[in-house]
Amino acid sequence: MIPGGTFEGLIGNGMRAACWNVLDQNADAKRILRFLDDCAPTVAALQEVTAGHVSALRAAGWAVCLADDFARGDTVHHLALVSRPPLGRHRALPVNADRSISASLVGRRMGWAECLEVLTAAWDVGGTGIDVTCLHLSCAVSPSRRARERETILAALPPDRPAIVMGDFNAFGRPWLSPLAAPVFGIGPHDLARHELRDLHRAAQAYGLRPVVDGVTYPRFRLQLDQVLVRGLDVDRVQVLPEPYGSDHRPILVDVRLPDGTGFSAR
Repeated sequence: MIPGGTFEGLIGNGMRAACWNVLDQNADAKRILRFLDDCAPTVAALQEVTAGHVSALRAAGWAVCLADDFARGDTVHHLALVSRPPLGRHRALPVNADRSISASLVGRRMGWAECLEVLTAAWDVGGTGIDVTCLHLSCAVSPSRRARERETILAALPPDRPAIVMGDFNAFGRPWLSPLAAPVFGIGPHDLARHELRDLHRAAQAYGLRPVVDGVTYPRFRLQLDQVLVRGLDVDRVQVLPEPYGSDHRPILVDVRLPDGTGFSAR
């Protein structure tokens, strides 16, 4: 368990970050609180968070920063950065600024306006800062559209600070899967052979970020849709938990720390 105290003390001893799509239909918020109690993260990047989840988290003493994740009709679900102690500065930046419905057959049928914002918070630790980002890329779109969302988000990160980027990248494009999904997800011929997870790794490295998760996070189709990217941090341990706590995604835990005696080099 991570020691208590100030964030400066936490980062000195190591920081536990969690990434998890909690599933908006995961109606029992006690499951989410049990996950946080079981795993004791310093900060958790959560996707598909409902208003009921937010109320339960705050009632349990967690500090919560919010941005808009996706909308279905008049209901908006949230990205959340959840922490103890509270995060410092945070900002929500628009990605789907006009809040358009995903144009594929499934997007129109579900009425999803996806990838509305990205949420980033900054901690200042002595003379060093760390940026923590939570994202959820669109599902009911082509891999090319997701790649443009990903580029918008990564390009907006300050290049000269340690960073951890966590979220559901929906990286399900595979040569064996995309032809089956093409009619309902609007996947064009130029995207059929793409391996999105490999594309994500290459894109991250262009921004000096390192992918650290390797394993199935979406067991329904035995895929890794979720990822944690780090820059300027040492990684001590990565775990994809077998228990989904009522979600359709498995949570990820990553233990990181600032490199001892080293400075941070921008890309």
